[in-house]
Amino acid sequence: MSWQFVVSMPRPRELTMVERNPENLYVERARALGVHVLIGDVLDTNVLRKVNLHAARHLVTFSGNDGTNVELAIKARNYMSTDPTSRQLRVHLHINDTRISAQLEEYAKFFDDSSAASIDFFSVYDLNARILMHEYPPERFAEVFGQDEVPIALYSSGALQNTCCLRRWATATLPISRKYTSRSSTRARTAHRRA
Repeated sequence: MSWQFVVSMPRPRELTMVERNPENLYVERARALGVHVLIGDVLDTNVLRKVNLHAARHLVTFSGNDGTNVELAIKARNYMSTDPTSRQLRVHLHINDTRISAQLEEYAKFFDDSSAASIDFFSVYDLNARILMHEYPPERFAEVFGQDEVPIALYSSGALQNTCCLRRWATATLPISRKYTSRSSTRARTAHRRA
């Protein structure tokens, strides 16, 4: 996911990436694109110093672990508050499980002091689900095929599938008399395993 972010960034932008694993195959690819890559633990204050976080405008967290991302956001905010001459940092906190971001939004202490850093939440899975449901609304297919019921089959597993289902249920606009179903790909996965 962070690799997709790196390649989608418009150039010229100064971009620094911190990677814990020096054997990661994307390290050299990122460097070839002009990205500064530091090897280390992003939660280490010395690494924050090396990336010159005080001069940064944005910090995007893509560790793949919600707990690490939240910890990094708090640590970055605290680190930024140590230098009153720093500009405000915008932390874009990726959360896989959007329920966590909903809980944090209700936790006032998380947003007590935004003078050093403001924190925003996002989920690539939620964004993709919104785009998918907007571009391919099931109602369109029901109307085209003259059906009252539209099965939704998602042939994947994980966060995107779950978010698509939740997004669909949350944005259902059809009358209650119409029954829409969501079916997982259990049968397809089982058939694939047997083959």
